[in-house]
Amino acid sequence: MTHTANSPPHWARPVQTAVNIVSKLEQAPTLEALPPAERHKARKGEPYRFPLDVIIEPTSECGKRAQVLNATPGSASFEIHCDEGKMLGGAESAPTPLAYFMAGMGFCLMTHITGFLRFSDLDIRRIRLELRANFHTTLGHVERGNQGIGGCDGIETMVILDSDESEERLAEFLEICEEACIASQTILQATPVKVSLVRQQNTD
Repeated sequence: MTHTANSPPHWARPVQTAVNIVSKLEQAPTLEALPPAERHKARKGEPYRFPLDVIIEPTSECGKRAQVLNATPGSASFEIHCDEGKMLGGAESAPTPLAYFMAGMGFCLMTHITGFLRFSDLDIRRIRLELRANFHTTLGHVERGNQGIGGCDGIETMVILDSDESEERLAEFLEICEEACIASQTILQATPVKVSLVRQQNTD
């Protein structure tokens, strides 16, 4: 099906012209393919496990909308919009997927840094994180829908601290926070990723 900039693809779910990049949902959406998430109370000595479900739909050729379901009972669900750069045909109306990916890593690590400091006597005057990922992709080919093969050569995180504490105390503090950071450990431990096709046929 052909379309123009004013006529989005038939598989897109267009949104209003002006939307908030991030907004809170009044009600969590319903999953269609994933089974209901199982939640169990953590037993002593066992890790606390929790699911985090996300629904993604295209809003245009490059625009995407994510509905992030509440990870814990009673917590909020959010809607997040994403776009691509103009080089890829996007409108730069929202951060790119990889920008969210990197920001998520930094946010998670910062959560554990500030969480540690809430219960610590460490004297820290300023905290700043700088992250760099060296992504790569091959040139796309028409036989692959003009899609290349992506990857990453590495991610570097600089933790800038203004403090008079000893190097040893700060290093120990950072090691604990990195071990606690779920986002960092997800990458470091090469977490298995499974992508499954769920075919949906129109019965109308």
